[in-house]
Amino acid sequence: MKLNKSIIALATVAAFSISGQTMAAGTDAGTIVQNEASLSFDINGTSQTALTSTASFQVDNRVDMTLSTAEVQKKVVPGATITFAYSLANTGNAEQVFEMSIGNSADTLAATDDGDIAVTGITYSGLVDGTLANTNYITVAEDATATFNVTVTIPLVRDGAENILNEDEFVLLTTATAVADTSGTALSDDTGTDKNALANLNAATLIVLADSASTLATTDTDVAFNGTVSVLNIAEIETATFVYVDPNGDTVNGLGLSVLVATDTLCGTAYTLGVATCDGTIPTYTPKAIPDATVEYTITATNSGTVAAENVVITQDLSTLDSLDAISADLQPGSLANAVTNLGTATITGDVLTVDVGTVAANGTVTITFTAIVE
Repeated sequence: MKLNKSIIALATVAAFSISGQTMAAGTDAGTIVQNEASLSFDINGTSQTALTSTASFQVDNRVDMTLSTAEVQKKVVPGATITFAYSLANTGNAEQVFEMSIGNSADTLAATDDGDIAVTGITYSGLVDGTLANTNYITVAEDATATFNVTVTIPLVRDGAENILNEDEFVLLTTATAVADTSGTALSDDTGTDKNALANLNAATLIVLADSASTLATTDTDVAFNGTVSVLNIAEIETATFVYVDPNGDTVNGLGLSVLVATDTLCGTAYTLGVATCDGTIPTYTPKAIPDATVEYTITATNSGTVAAENVVITQDLSTLDSLDAISADLQPGSLANAVTNLGTATITGDVLTVDVGTVAANGTVTITFTAIVE
């Protein structure tokens, strides 16, 4: 019975020893954990040679990380830059390289995002507790958290053509993907490998993707155990947006331009602002755009945005009115008018009318009316 008791005691001690090492949190990847068990015994009161045995395994690389942003939503002007701050925590058990990317998430967040935009000029700055290589690869030490800023340029148009408007919102998806090196070599995901196979117990450090799913909005998802974590930011557009009322009474984006044939030589009446006038010499006759007729142009635009538009300049090419002479000879004297107090100046250079409007405040309206003679 003494032999059996000794065996039980030794086995218990060995078991506690192994448990204490294998459950240690944060053990470095690649560490060889080796345990030894021994068995001593007596025969007829004489000690015999102890029996010993060793077992070891290599600690695998737990790839795990979290990505967070300090400020989810910011305002930005089209064509300007915007900067978001991030924290990237390496909660794995080895130094890790992360490939960073940021872009518009319109394809998967159509209900929230106002359209596809191509952010450019992406730069990383203010990196603390990490190193940056090849523009967008950040290396973070084990158990360290790197903080950094990302600055992007918002384009002037979306979906390849449409102007970006006031209060448009663009969802930016920033991702950190664990990679093998600063050239972007993919990690070998060994999550499905049998660790207890003899060839895998000590021969290699397996890569175990252990990241959690990222909590994102609507249909945009980042699943667990894929080596990538993501976070969303919103770039909210704050700008001046010009609109006008079209002939159907609808408010549309852009610059309104209308033309009125006010009077002609057959009408025999003087020009009246905004009115097509005839004296009735020819019954039911209305003014026609014949040579020497007076035409009235009206340019309108209202800034429906939340900020003022600065350095507003409106131009109009009038060359088709007169192919023989400079159009300046055909403009009615004193015909330029504008409802905005700080109109500035209106000039004619060649056949081009230029009006330097200046600043148009939010909810301000520009109206330019002038007449010309058809030659």
